[in-house]
Amino acid sequence: MTGETRKIGRLSIYSDAVGTWIEVASTRNGPGLVFLGLWLFGLSFAGYLSLSLMTAPMEAPVFVQFTLSVWAAILTLAWLATFLSMIWMVLGREVLILRDDTVTKRLVLPFIARSWHYPAGQVRELRRVEDRPQPEVPQHAEQHEGLGLPVGAYGAIAFDCDGRTVHFGAALKPPAAAALLEAVETWFERRQDAA
Repeated sequence: MTGETRKIGRLSIYSDAVGTWIEVASTRNGPGLVFLGLWLFGLSFAGYLSLSLMTAPMEAPVFVQFTLSVWAAILTLAWLATFLSMIWMVLGREVLILRDDTVTKRLVLPFIARSWHYPAGQVRELRRVEDRPQPEVPQHAEQHEGLGLPVGAYGAIAFDCDGRTVHFGAALKPPAAAALLEAVETWFERRQDAA
């Protein structure tokens, strides 16, 4: 039995009798990538200077050495976060797998993936994020704007499960968000009809 595939911008939906596979490719924001590239260069330069000062043959007080070590650690974490954000913007994707009474959300980078599994029977209040104000998102911010990093309360759709809110579909435009919600609702309806 063959399935049906729909593609709307960065959103790809594949449905068949077994389940539904939804994939959202990351946003490739040109100005954001340029900014992050320059920021990465600046962090690299600052880190190089910090390490040079730490390894220089000088008699510095313990407080100065400790401060330089803390600064180098902070720069390393900032560099790593910036680098992973750039990799996400170029190669990342969100995946929602709906099958076998389980909703699986995955964040995928090359060689790295993180999955969360939710029992379909415990999913409540499936909704588009723009349809209902979210208290943790400023009112002037629209979910389809921004860099598309899937962190926090950021996504085209949301649902509640086990006392927490799960978001999916970062930075999707309204037509793709509507198609995403429709695909997930259709899977839940088919699941209910089969029961």
